[in-house]
Amino acid sequence: MADHWISRELVDEYAILSHDFNPLHTDAAHAEASAFGRLIPHGFLILGDAFSALAQLGPTQRTLSVDFHAPGPIDGLITTRIEDGERPSSFQVLDADGVVVADGRLTLGSET
Repeated sequence: MADHWISRELVDEYAILSHDFNPLHTDAAHAEASAFGRLIPHGFLILGDAFSALAQLGPTQRTLSVDFHAPGPIDGLITTRIEDGERPSSFQVLDADGVVVADGRLTLGSET
């Protein structure tokens, strides 16, 4: 399990690095008028720990399937839970209130 603070500065830096300047992530006035009612972090930003677990599987074909359920927080904590076992498989990303923001599965190319 890993905890990370998602700050506004981190979201802004990620926008620069990824060239993803969608106003839902970067423009507070636009985001407040959206269905979310606030700025939201990039989906790939909140999946950082899931990507790290996938990378630890070694140099082989891997896949990551993800379902997003709720927007993640900005200036808030997220927790990534990876299923214990020999190899990571299922994961959840939760906000500080325990709401599942995203979940999914990490698999190797030979798994079904």
